[in-house]
Amino acid sequence: MSGQIHAALSAQAEALGVSHRVMVSGAGHDAMIMAGFAPTGLIFVPSRGGISHAPEEWTDYAQLARGIDVIFATIRQMAGAMPR
Repeated sequence: MSGQIHAALSAQAEALGVSHRVMVSGAGHDAMIMAGFAPTGLIFVPSRGGISHAPEEWTDYAQLARGIDVIFATIRQMAGAMPR
């Protein structure tokens, strides 16, 4: 994963007051394929009971919205930092 994107995601999470931590995922995600083509970042949002990659997985809409807020703020910040 891109260090620049990681730093930007972390900074935006902090600016929005969203708690976060660095995690290493052993699961395969599309992001690991995309990282071969373009700088890539990945966030996880908490699922109820910590259940992931199973039919019982459920993530509350409020958690999804917080993740979207972080991604949106990061994209806006990075797009503004891009040379024109």
